[in-house]
Amino acid sequence: MRENTEVGPSQRFLGFLQEVALAKLNGPLVLMVDEIDAVRSLSFSTDEFFAGIRHLHNVRATNPDLQRFTVCLLGAALPSDLVSDPRTTPFNIGKRIGLRDFTPDEVRPLADGLGPCGAQILDRVLYWTAGHPFLTQVLCYELARVDKPGLADVDRLVKERYLDARARDSDTNLADLANRLLGRGDPAVTDMHRADTLALYAKMLRRGIADDEGNPAAARIKMSGAARMEQGRLQSRNRIYSTVFGPAWIRENMPRQETLRQQRAFWAGVLRTGVVSMLAIIIIGCFTFVAYRGAAIDRAAQHKTQLAYDESRRLLGAEGEAKADAIRAAAEARRNLKRERDAEALVKHLMNQEHAAKVAAINSESTERRSLRKAIEAAKSARVNEARLSREVESLRREVQRLKKQR
Repeated sequence: MRENTEVGPSQRFLGFLQEVALAKLNGPLVLMVDEIDAVRSLSFSTDEFFAGIRHLHNVRATNPDLQRFTVCLLGAALPSDLVSDPRTTPFNIGKRIGLRDFTPDEVRPLADGLGPCGAQILDRVLYWTAGHPFLTQVLCYELARVDKPGLADVDRLVKERYLDARARDSDTNLADLANRLLGRGDPAVTDMHRADTLALYAKMLRRGIADDEGNPAAARIKMSGAARMEQGRLQSRNRIYSTVFGPAWIRENMPRQETLRQQRAFWAGVLRTGVVSMLAIIIIGCFTFVAYRGAAIDRAAQHKTQLAYDESRRLLGAEGEAKADAIRAAAEARRNLKRERDAEALVKHLMNQEHAAKVAAINSESTERRSLRKAIEAAKSARVNEARLSREVESLRREVQRLKKQR
């Protein structure tokens, strides 16, 4: 390899694997590269290294010895974080192996070292860690060193070791998770990226987020180890993480640029709202002006119509008044004529009454005269009758006397 100084480091390394390692070793050969996510903070591009791994895979068709060669990359990173050119990436031919947390059955053997109440204590440990391998084993190790540990000891150890304000800096696991979330040491991560990640992380703490590796912020949260997959959504991984890296920690680490961005977004929203409101006011003003103008035109037309109507009434009024005077004069004449006729009728009526009275008087007088004549005639008749009766009585009296003499 010293003889090929004109060849780049990656080519010399790949040549070593093919010409030396595979040639001298029999059986499978595994190349394990740990902390693969550290390549993001290197000052030079590592695309050539990953392109070489892809080349070794491609030449298996012509070099059977490479069938014994396997590369294992260990770490938490996305392919897009490691290789900038997707055409040379080896990750589309590899297999992703995800590490999951312990299940209660898998950690049950640890209860044997936690005393008589080991099962209950282990359940309390899982309450805080949710099966996180490192946190679960560390807490169990610390509890095993306590004489007759109890449930209170679990909460005390969690508070002292992880929930203390200084624990985020002193505990390597918490410090590494914080660095991954904030993208510290990665020159490609800007304050804007951190702000987006923290905003999405806050949303995840409230109700979970979609597992979208196309979203850099969601991918960073997933790769940091702060989240777990549950029904296709990312949720907070355990209570220790959600307590330590809670809302207060998010506010403390939110970049000022995000605050400025939010302020700019706020004022931009205010400006947009103002512009929209102004446009709305202008449009309403235009409609109002058009409506007012139309109303003014209508009022002017109505005024002209009213003037014409009044003038017509005025012109017609003189003629109407003359006609009314004539009608009133005719009515007055008719009334005078009626009064004259009524007077004449009254006179005739009075004359008729007077004549009727005279006729009645004459008739009454004639009746009285007739009655008087009748009375006179009746008296005369009575006197005649009386004389006749007297003669008859006298004749009878003499007849009686004559008869008396004859006896």
